Amino acid sequence: MKITLLESKDARELFEFERRNKDFFELCLPPREERYHSLDGVKNIIGELLEEHKRDLSHMYLIWDGKNNLIGRVNIFDIEDHSAEIGYRIGEGYQGMGYASKAVKLICREAFDRHNIKTLLAGTSTKNYASQKVLMKNSFTLIDEVEEVMEINGILEDGLLFQKTVSEA
Repeated sequence: MKITLLESKDARELFEFERRNKDFFELCLPPREERYHSLDGVKNIIGELLEEHKRDLSHMYLIWDGKNNLIGRVNIFDIEDHSAEIGYRIGEGYQGMGYASKAVKLICREAFDRHNIKTLLAGTSTKNYASQKVLMKNSFTLIDEVEEVMEINGILEDGLLFQKTVSEA
């Protein structure tokens, strides 16, 4: 398994990944904006993300299995004052295989070593036990619980906020 920084050439693969997993992701994550549901929309999103890469505001990586199949994505975003958030999603067919834990481990290395970030934050629904396990396995510490922070399937859900610092890496 590996992660690679998003490139323009990844548009079709990313579009197909999002299309295949749309219904699955919407069970536990807020829905994607409509632009993610067309190839042209994904191309435009990638263009915007590449601009953010240049300005060091965010960095999106794609997650590939050993057979070069796109199985997920992991990103660093809201970068400011050596702090950032991470987010990740693994496709439905690749759940429970350790890919999320490995991807989070790799993105932490990228954030701390390559992007000079000192503190990483990650949020998840209180009901997303798998994501909580991934974060704790990667030495993130629970720092806060926030009421009604994310909308999933039309319902406002509570969230948990986790943190990891470079000294804990």
